[in-house]
Amino acid sequence: MTKSHDEIRILIAQNTAKLIYDEGLDITRARRKAGKRFGAELSLAHGHYLPRANEIYQQLKFLMAGCDAVILNQRRNRLIALAIDALDFFKPFSPYLIGDVVDTPYSRVTMRLYADHPDDVEDYLYNHDILFETSEQVPHSHHDRLLVSQDDGIVECMILPRSKQHQLIKSTMTGKMIPRLSIQQLLTLCDRASCTEML
Repeated sequence: MTKSHDEIRILIAQNTAKLIYDEGLDITRARRKAGKRFGAELSLAHGHYLPRANEIYQQLKFLMAGCDAVILNQRRNRLIALAIDALDFFKPFSPYLIGDVVDTPYSRVTMRLYADHPDDVEDYLYNHDILFETSEQVPHSHHDRLLVSQDDGIVECMILPRSKQHQLIKSTMTGKMIPRLSIQQLLTLCDRASCTEML
């Protein structure tokens, strides 16, 4: 029995959420991987089957609601510790954390870096013997993306020109400004005691 477009959207959103949570994929890769299983059905839908980011995040919240609170708290603390370490390491590039690591324990730490040229960040990583790989650009974006390997996980870095350091960026999905946190702001928001133990 052929599924409706709405049913396919929900299934892809559910599978995407699971890939984000289990494998730490970014939303673009996870959504593409989740959609492949539907094959020919997707080709008939002309793109209307693809769930929006807010639909995927809603499914991610449903998924995590069924998880053990202790495990989620450990996951959250691990990601916050990773974010603090990364923000400190990338200080020369005025880093900001973006995303919902503090409120919701997703599987990827994402931050924005500001540099005169993207090569400056790559040279910095080479000089510190840090492994990284280039990532596919998000459609309609104008920045380079790197996936940086840290001891406790992967950090996704979006590199923007220094001239844009003080500019806030609107989400293409919600139309709202995307919040960002400096290391000082992150330490203020999270539990200082637990963060101190993790450092």
